[in-house]
Amino acid sequence: MTSKIIKFLFVLNLVAVLGLGAMNAQAQTAAEQELEALMAVEKAEFQDWLYTDAYTYAIKNGITKETLDTYLPTIQFNEQSFIRDNRKVESKSDFTYEDYYDLFITDAAVTRGKRMMIKYADVLQRAKDQYGIEPQYIVALWSIESRFGDIKGSYRILDATATIAKTTDADKKPGRSREFYQYFTDALRLVQDGHMDDDQTGGYVGAGGHVQFMPSNIVRFAVDGDGDGRRDIFNS
Repeated sequence: MTSKIIKFLFVLNLVAVLGLGAMNAQAQTAAEQELEALMAVEKAEFQDWLYTDAYTYAIKNGITKETLDTYLPTIQFNEQSFIRDNRKVESKSDFTYEDYYDLFITDAAVTRGKRMMIKYADVLQRAKDQYGIEPQYIVALWSIESRFGDIKGSYRILDATATIAKTTDADKKPGRSREFYQYFTDALRLVQDGHMDDDQTGGYVGAGGHVQFMPSNIVRFAVDGDGDGRRDIFNS
């Protein structure tokens, strides 16, 4: 094959790659515009939804009028929660187990995990004696979910759960819609019962604390481990 033919084929390949890149960029731009438009609609409807569907659901599930009157006026649509929920890394078809492994199982994480098992040996042993859970499982979960409490999230939990509850399509994802209605309601319940501050932050969908539990799981499983009267998984 002559050098001219090789050069010609190279040019064709380059044209194809550039063309594909341009098409992908156009598709991405269109998707971004569609997402922005959808967000504008959801945001415009948010306050009405908060005082109708969300209010009614909360009242039926044990949230008092006083709680709702106090905290609903403070709740805001969280744009970043909405955007991140619609751009999940986990939705990538090529995101493999190996990718997760490389992300979380690092030498630094293992070294720090071993130190934490020594530092909190007494607490971990008490948990094992009471609940039958081996310390290494607790420490591994702690590492993966929040880097041992270093990264617990900056999204207000009331805002995040309300935003996802409102924007999850109940027709396409009825199960997830019901879940987030309950997550939002249970976030209000934690505030109402004094187990969570109303400005408590967490992950972009509302998971919180050292092991990133959703509000409903905190309501179901959290215990007062230090005897201060609060089931506080955020600061204890």
